[in-house]
Amino acid sequence: MHQAPFVNKSQLVYDRTGVGDSLTDLFKASRLPARIRPVVFTGGHEVSHNVRSGSWSVPKQTLLSHLHTVFATKHLYIPRDLPLAPILLEELASLQVNITNSGNATFEPESSTQHDDLAFSVALAVFFAVHDKTPILRNLKSTPRLDE
Repeated sequence: MHQAPFVNKSQLVYDRTGVGDSLTDLFKASRLPARIRPVVFTGGHEVSHNVRSGSWSVPKQTLLSHLHTVFATKHLYIPRDLPLAPILLEELASLQVNITNSGNATFEPESSTQHDDLAFSVALAVFFAVHDKTPILRNLKSTPRLDE
């Protein structure tokens, strides 16, 4: 029997910050032929992984640092004719760093009417490509920084 080339090699990576465990339970119960990787976005500085639940906690700063690095090193290019390219580019351009009174950095769109879903979806894909040392990104450092 022929097996599709990505069976058991695919990953479902998603932001579970607002949806919690119910979506994760649903995905796991569906027995998708993919590795389930729920991620909680944090404002901290450390990446953590709960091996038992499979859940990750990843700072938005880390996600955006990885994204910045792959663009700066030309490992990632967004073709202008890609159907959602204008929206993605607008989301990326609208992201701003704000420093809270307690000194923490937050990363949000410039306006409350703008979205960042596509930007952080791409950032999640890039984060795991770098973390998992995907062959095309093998030469990147595992934790690139915005100031490098």
